[in-house]
Formats: sequence, C-alpha cells, structure tokens
Amino acid sequence: MDFIMLLAVNAFFAGAPVFTKIAASLLAAPTLVWIRHTVAFVVVYLVLQIRAPKSVPAQSMTWPDLARVACSAFFSFTLACVIQVEALQRCTASAGALMIALEPIATMGLAVIFLHESFRRAHALALLVAFGGFLLLCGGSANYWEGSLLYLLSVMCEALHPVLIRPLLQRHAPQQLLAWCLFFASLYLLPLQNFSAWHALTQVPAATWGALFYLGVGCSAVAALLWLMTLVHLPVTTVALSWFLQPVLGCALAVVVLGESLTWNMLGGGALILVAVGLLCRHESAVPQVTTRSAETPATVPIPARRVWQPLMKYSRSTERYHGANSR
Repeated sequence: MDFIMLLAVNAFFAGAPVFTKIAASLLAAPTLVWIRHTVAFVVVYLVLQIRAPKSVPAQSMTWPDLARVACSAFFSFTLACVIQVEALQRCTASAGALMIALEPIATMGLAVIFLHESFRRAHALALLVAFGGFLLLCGGSANYWEGSLLYLLSVMCEALHPVLIRPLLQRHAPQQLLAWCLFFASLYLLPLQNFSAWHALTQVPAATWGALFYLGVGCSAVAALLWLMTLVHLPVTTVALSWFLQPVLGCALAVVVLGESLTWNMLGGGALILVAVGLLCRHESAVPQVTTRSAETPATVPIPARRVWQPLMKYSRSTERYHGANSR
C-alpha cells in the first residue's frame, strides 16, 4: 500500500512544473501560490471536519511543534513555490522536472546537518555526480542559468520539509500537520495580495483554472497528504529516493503538453542526476533499516485549542495511542 501511495505522490508532483508554467503565464507568483495553498487548505480542512472522530477530545499542539510547522511552511510551501514560479519563467518545465531528482541529494545533506546522520563515501560520490549533472543541465544562456539556480534553491527549500516534519509525525496525524502547513503558507502570502485587482481573474481562461486546481487539490492537498502518510511508516531516505520517477514523468508531460524539446545537455545532466540517486539507493538498500520510535515528549507549554481549530487538533491523542500501542 505504501508503494502505491508513493507512485501516486510522484505522479502528481511530476506534473507540477508543467502546470505551474501554464498558470504562471497569466498570474504573478504570490497570487498563484496563495490560491494554490488556500484551495488546498480548504480541501484538507473539510477532510478533517468529515473524518475527525467525534469521540476523541481536542488536544493542542505545543508552541515548539507549531513553530517547527510554521518554519517548514515558510521554506517548503511558501518560499519554495514562489521561487519555483520565478524559475520556470526563465527555464523550461523539462529542466525543472529533471532538477526535482536533486531533492534526495538535498535531503541527504540536510539530514546530515540537522539530524546528525552519518556521511559516507557513497554520499560524497553521489553528491559529486549530482553536482556534475546539475552543471551540465544548466548549460545555456545566462537567463537559463539563473532559472536553473533558482530552481535548485527551491529544491533545497523543499528538502527541509521531511527533515522538519518527520519528528512531529510521532505525535500528530499527517492530516493535522498538512492543514497547519497550508494555513501558514496561505497566511504568509496574504499581505501580498491585491484583492482590488481580482476582478481580472474572471478573464482567466479555463486552462489556467485547471492548472490551479491540479496544483492546489492534486499536489498541495492529495499528494502532500499521501506523502506525509508514507513518512509515518517509511524512512525519510526511502521516500526521497522514490523521487527518481518524477523526472521521467515530468519530462514526458512537458513534451506532450507544452511541446518542449529535450536537448542533449538536458538528457546528459538528467542522466547524471539519476545515476547519483541510484548510487544513494544502492547504498541505502545495503544498509539494514532499523525503525525506532522517538521517546521525545511534547513540551509542557500548550496552545489553547479554539473551537474553529478543533478539527486541526483532533487527531493528536488518537495518533499518540496508535504509536504507543505499536511500540509495545
């Protein structure tokens, strides 16, 4: 079941560069990302309203947990998506799809820094090969280089998400964490919205609205939720390594939907990046995975649970009971 969910996640995320490029042709980056995450928040919130067990009393998130979620939302949802839109104005969706494969490498580096995971020779070799692939992939005009560097920065921001969120999955349900992330992501961009000019949105063609629906419901809601659910059962590295499917599917979509052509330097750079991911995959499969439960307990300073946020907080206690039962 986890494998099927990973396939669905990668299928949705693979189309993100293509549909972002379609929507960005008529919408500014802050508006596009705000609509995307606000739509996703509404969808996830409604799911929490419908699926929340009535017998489970509300439980507050702690201030440290909420600060961690807010930090992840800023870097991985808000900043990463805005930078991605700007990058796709300067490079092709195919190049963006190929650079998605750099995310496992970025996740590995951040896990070494923040989670104190070991850094081995296989990791160094994968990092070196991936960097070579990125340089080859960036070959082109100065504008193309700028777009590629921006996309790499967005990938680095997205790679922070599993590193920051994974420890919280020991205490809170994926639906709850995703809803809070989307809420903060929407809140951050709210001051940048020019609502007086929103009447122009009535002139936006159906293709743009379809792209926004795909990004909001398909990527930020459904795929993000499935991805967090896999993190409950699988190691961060295993989930990240499944990303190698996205470049293949993303490039195919860019060619079919946008009519883009793949150059030799793009194919060569993408191949080197996939080789780097393959090296990581081979190394991780050779190392026995030991799954442990965190003994970390929530901080003692709670946030008052308001009635309007009750669906966002209902799952915490049931999730703790579930993990506690499994750890016995």
